[in-house]
Parts: sequence; structure tokens; C-alpha cells
Amino acid sequence: MNDAFLVELRRSRRRLAIRRAASGPHQWARVFLIVAVILALTLWRPATGWSQTQTLTGEDLLISVSSRWAGGGQGGYHPVRFQVVNRGKSRTLTFRISPIDRRYLSLPTVQRTISIESGAAVRFTLNVPLVGAGGYAVLSVHDERGRRVRSLSGSSLNLAEPMESTVGLLVIAPRMVDCGPFEDAVEFLNRTAGKVYWRGRSRTGYAQAVTPDSLPDSWISYSGLDLVAISLETFEKLSSARRSALLDWVRQGGNLIVYDVGEDPQGSRRLDVALELSRQAAVAANWRRVRAQEYPGFKIEQEQSEHTQPRRTATPSAKKAGGGRLLTHPEWPAKQNLFSIRKLMLGQIIAFPRDPFPGTPNDWAWLLSVLTKSRYDWAWRHGLTARDENPNFLEFLIPGIRTVPAKSFVVLITLFTLVIGPVNFFFLKRRNRLYLVLLTIPLIAFLTSMTLFAYSVVAHGVSVRSRVRSLTVVDQKAKRSVTVARVALYAGLAPSEGLRFLPETAVYPIWPPEQSFQTGVVDWTSAQHLRSGWLASRTRTQFLVTTCRAERGRLDVSPPKDGQLTIANGFEWKLT
Repeated sequence: MNDAFLVELRRSRRRLAIRRAASGPHQWARVFLIVAVILALTLWRPATGWSQTQTLTGEDLLISVSSRWAGGGQGGYHPVRFQVVNRGKSRTLTFRISPIDRRYLSLPTVQRTISIESGAAVRFTLNVPLVGAGGYAVLSVHDERGRRVRSLSGSSLNLAEPMESTVGLLVIAPRMVDCGPFEDAVEFLNRTAGKVYWRGRSRTGYAQAVTPDSLPDSWISYSGLDLVAISLETFEKLSSARRSALLDWVRQGGNLIVYDVGEDPQGSRRLDVALELSRQAAVAANWRRVRAQEYPGFKIEQEQSEHTQPRRTATPSAKKAGGGRLLTHPEWPAKQNLFSIRKLMLGQIIAFPRDPFPGTPNDWAWLLSVLTKSRYDWAWRHGLTARDENPNFLEFLIPGIRTVPAKSFVVLITLFTLVIGPVNFFFLKRRNRLYLVLLTIPLIAFLTSMTLFAYSVVAHGVSVRSRVRSLTVVDQKAKRSVTVARVALYAGLAPSEGLRFLPETAVYPIWPPEQSFQTGVVDWTSAQHLRSGWLASRTRTQFLVTTCRAERGRLDVSPPKDGQLTIANGFEWKLT
């Protein structure tokens, strides 16, 4: 029994040694493979603009979350839409979107508290300001006591990442739309900036398509976009709140593409009613139809073979040897689908008689070149980027508040060092009272701190000083107004309540050179409450503020009488 056991033990050891010897050369390969997989999962990031739709369940709640959107690479707000169905008791919940890593991916923390009755359903949108370098966030849900609901928390959200040159197109359609040629045109214009050929293909998610029922009701949800495309039929079926949000976004400077108009927009009564153009005063008198002769001559062609990925080439369309062939998509019909443009306040409306999708890269490059970069590029249109430093920050300062008095502080610190050190030591030593240094050092430090504080209060006070330069465009016929303002703030002592803005007001920070967003909190429960991190004490701060609101005030100008013009000011502010 023992001998058999020893023999079997020797055989087992021999087999184990053989296995180890066989696996030895591959051991490091396995370790390397595991490390490579971990690094790939860590460094992998989805393409810009990629979003997701999630359904969360737990605690008798059914929550649908959608962050699918476009644009935002240079600023604006990213709307995260929620639909909450409560199958349990009435409760109060707080929804919070936070950056995944506060140290490296800068995004503000955005939250909203809602009350939902038993058996009720609530829909709302959390607009995340795109003001930093981050594009990834995590969702958490908290109960009445502030406790995190684990079963509903931890979902990741992919928002827009910063991009120096981008065009954000949102297509609103009940079906899938091919936006590939549009993205190719954007890449072509970004890489060439001229009528030259581009080789290579790089889809970066400039466009996204969403269904009409997922649209938000506020115009600032569209603030990060450059273009919105929607068919006339779909636009007519939208709720009045969603139509108003889109039109307010256009008034703020957006570009709305309406297609499948079916006829020349100049004589389309249906288009006029849908867009309420006859009720507008701040609108161009006529549509300007682009002529086929204005085509700038872009030639973005696609070469494709059975074994290669598509790429751009300058070769004319013809058959090639080796099984390859050059594909040129049919262009927009020269006489049947020429687009027309009409200005509406600060924005534009582009009308197509038919569906422009998918079109060709040549067609979309033509449209973008007609609009010009100052219209389709967010940073050019706003004159800044909200996600990085702005060189023109120093051009709009509050009079009397310049840079930090560095020389004065250096002199003061030098004197403080001499007094608290050598002067204090030799003074007490000559009087044989060196033990008093335990009292004089903290006393001198306290007096110096009080002197600095008193100087700051006298020089800058404890209130908030401001400088505002604004432009307001009023459409008295439509009773709507648009205000664009640049605001400079300087707080001697930062207000504890932060800053409050109306929900329909877009606030874009203007960062000084070599500075960017670090951290901040926005609460949308009752208003747009910038609670913390947006206005620091004794720090120059600037914002670009835009809003579109109802305006019942008006300016009445009467015909001249006795050589004098009578003007009646019906606004709430004084006009000079």
C-alpha cells in the first residue's frame, strides 16, 4: 500500500514538473497578454459624441436615461434626459451627475431634486455645462436623507469631449439617418481648408440622430450644437414647447435645416405657418436660394476595393485594374434640391425641397462653405471657447482691478521675514529676553495677516464688483427678445450662495490664459444655481451670458409732428 502510494506520488511530481517545464516559455507571454488587455480596457475611449440610453430598475423605480446627443466640443450644455416611473410610495429623489475623476477629467457636478407621487411618471432634463476638459461622468441617485441608492447608481455617461475644430449636427428623425457623407465633409474642411483633395477617412462622430420623442423642452439643451436637421413633417408634429425651444435656439444664432419642404420655400405657406415666419419681425424679407453656379468645385471622391477600406482620392471616377473601382455618390439634383437660406434674428434657417441625406461629401462641404466657418463653428460664432483658455480675456477688465500687486507682496513678505527673524532675534537677545520669541513670532504673524486683510478690504471691499456689456435684440411683433452679454465679476469675498441664473439662460465661462475649469456644482432644482466653484474671492471672473425670453415691452415711434419725433419707451429699463 505504501509502496504503491510512493510510486504514484513520484509519477504525479514528474507530470507536474513536465507541465511546468512546458508552460515556462509561455508564462511571460501570458502575463504580457493580461497586462495588454488591462491597458486596452483602461485607455479605450468611445468616439466623441457617442452616447447611450440606459434603463435602471430598483427600489420600485423604473428610470430611463438618455445622453445621446451631438456637439459640445467647444462649449454649451449637454442634455441628459430622464424619465422616472414610481411604482412605490411617494418620495423625493436627487439625481446627480459627477465627474468620474475630479483630478484629471474636469466636469461640474450637476444635480436636481424632484418629488414624485406614487404611480406617477416624471420627465426632466439635466443640462451639464461643458466647461472643462472632461467628457465622462457617473450617475448617482440619492434618497430623502441623502443616502446613495446603490441599485440605481454607478452608471457611466459619455458626454462631449473638448475638440478644437468641430461641427455638431443633430438629426431629428423617427428612423435611422446616414450622416457619413456629412462627417466626411467636416473632416475634409478641417484638414484642408481649401479646394484640395484629402486622402484618408476619419469618422469622429460629428453627427447624431435622435427620435422626436426624446427632445428636451429648453433651448439651452441645443446650445452646444451648430446644426439641427429635421423634416417639415416631423417639425409640425412636435409639441409647441419643443418647437419654441428650437426656434429660440435659432434666434440665439443656431442653424436649423428643414428638409422635405416639397416646393420652393419662398411660396410655401405650410413652411411659413410651421416656422411662424409671418409672426416675426426680425426675419429676412425673402428666402435666398443658392444657385448651382455657386458650387465651389469640391471633389471629394471615394476609392474602394474588395479588400480595402474607403479612402479619398483625386482620381476621376473610372474603372480601375485589379478589381478596384471608384465610387462617386449621386449628388443633390442641381434643380430639384437646391437649398435656400433665410435669417431669423441672430440665426439662420436652411430649407431643402427634398431629403438631403445621405448626399455626398461634396454636397455637404458646399453647404458648410456657403454658411462659412463663422456660422457653423461654435467658437467662431460665440467668439470664445468655454472649455479652454481665451486670449481675449484681458481685453475686458473691470476698471481699477488689474493684476495681483506682486511687487508689493514680495516687498511685504521680505520685510516680514526680516522682522520676524533676524530683527526680532537680535532685539530680544540684546535685552536678554530671548524667551519672549515664543510670543513675538505669533504676534508679528497675526499683525501681518491682519494688515494684509485690512489692505484687501480697503482696496477691494467685500462686495462683488461687475462690468457688463450687452446687446439686446427685440422682436416686437413676436414679443421675443435675445440678449447677449459679456459679464466681468470681481468678488472681494465670494458670496456664500454662489450665483443664480434663470433656467433659460446659458452661461459660458471665459477662462483667462493658462487657466481652465477645476471644479464646480450646479443645482437645477429651482433655477440654474451655480453653487460653488464659479466665483472665487479676489479672482477676476468672466462669463458670456445669453438668453431668449418673452418681451412685452415695446418702443413706439410716432410720426413727426411739428418737426419733432415722439418716442415712447415701454421697456423696463432706461434708454439713452
